[in-house]
Amino acid sequence: MKKLSHHWRILVLLSTGLIFGCRQESRQYLLALETKDRLIQKAHKARQDMIDSLGHRDLVRSDQAMKIEQQVQQETLLVDGLLDLHRPRKPNLALFDQTLPVVRDLERQRLDLQDQWFSATGSSDEENAGQISAKIRDVELALAEAYETLRRSQPIGVTTGQVQAKPMEQDQD
Repeated sequence: MKKLSHHWRILVLLSTGLIFGCRQESRQYLLALETKDRLIQKAHKARQDMIDSLGHRDLVRSDQAMKIEQQVQQETLLVDGLLDLHRPRKPNLALFDQTLPVVRDLERQRLDLQDQWFSATGSSDEENAGQISAKIRDVELALAEAYETLRRSQPIGVTTGQVQAKPMEQDQD
């Protein structure tokens, strides 16, 4: 009887540790998602500051805004690593196949909008550049959500490189 009681205690302790560990993983994942959203907003603010400073011919402020945007890009890479580390996975091939074209389309939209934004800032069209920056922010938020759905539903055996390379291979056809 004592032996059974001893095994029961070990099982309860392991289960409790596992439950709290899973909660911590979930908490870290949610914090990383929130941080990514904040970084997207911060990049939009930096672009807005850059537009304003170029309109007022303030090159020092423009350089600061560009540095902030570069810093945001670096922080985004770190947050993406945290998301990869703590992301829950539930392989679902149908959802994965459904989300993949959405991610590709949003990536294309983001690249097109970034080209438009660079053109608008180069021509000092502040109003248009501000609108494009807001569109970039919206597309980046949608892309982050779609990409998370894609990664959570990623089938076992498909690597990140294959997920990123698959759209390129299909575009070449």
